[in-house]
Amino acid sequence: MLRGSELLLDRTRPENPCAPNEADVYFRRRLIEPAGTSFLDSMPAYVAAEFCSVLGEFERTVGSVDRLQRIGGVFGSPQLRRAGFAIAKDGREAVNEFLTDYVARMSRHFDLPRMYYAAARRWWNQNLHNPDYHPVMRKIQDHAEENTPLDRGDIFFWPVLRRNIHTLDSAAEE
Repeated sequence: MLRGSELLLDRTRPENPCAPNEADVYFRRRLIEPAGTSFLDSMPAYVAAEFCSVLGEFERTVGSVDRLQRIGGVFGSPQLRRAGFAIAKDGREAVNEFLTDYVARMSRHFDLPRMYYAAARRWWNQNLHNPDYHPVMRKIQDHAEENTPLDRGDIFFWPVLRRNIHTLDSAAEE
């Protein structure tokens, strides 16, 4: 070892090393081992990581005073990815329950359902050309159609084929 390098190494070692985060361990494993059978394993690793970041952004938005604030580079944020992984690691039903609660909470602040899903819509706009994203985007669209008042012909990611939830005005029209 070079003279003085031990002193340099001592200054770069963390005083209190922490255990690796569960999300980081999962995604590292996804890069070096074949995918398993979990909900997240059903997606390519990069799509799953970004999906977790979108969920993390949803969670951040609910807890934020400024719900319109956009975080730059959201799809690569380790904090958001970790927060979303904490939700998605428990599977499709856990994600669905989270999204349902999220929509209920966001509906108190916004009138337009598309506003609830702003992070997912930005994600879609960046990745609509890549079919690897389509299955998870379909899940998000299905959730939106089943839990928000989207009308037939509205465009979410794809055109809405049938209204499932009514507003007072749309119910009165029918």
